Amino acid sequence: DRFVSQDAALEFCRNFFRWYNEEHYHSGIGANPTGFDLTPAKVHEGQAEQARANRQNVLNVAYATHPERFVRKPPEPPKLPAAVWIDPPANNNDNDNQPTQSKRYTNSVTKVSQKY
Repeated sequence: DRFVSQDAALEFCRNFFRWYNEEHYHSGIGANPTGFDLTPAKVHEGQAEQARANRQNVLNVAYATHPERFVRKPPEPPKLPAAVWIDPPANNNDNDNQPTQSKRYTNSVTKVSQKY
């Protein structure tokens, strides 16, 4: 009873999945809305390392301009997780369930199909 029609439900899902994949900064993948431009879509599309490198460049400029603002060490963006899961496999020792290098981020932050 949440939606008045199937079309209304589909429209909601299209908008929600677009927002979640393209705009949402998900803390589980090391994203931070204060400047680390990393969304599930970027992770899924293999752009996570580049996004982190871009953020590091911004932080380097900030440090060079105002080193007094950073009392312990030069700033760095959060490290990218080795693997991210929504529901990890029950047996993490099973090599068949471990994400491969190319799939390690996409297993849990898989871009939701917009076919709906």
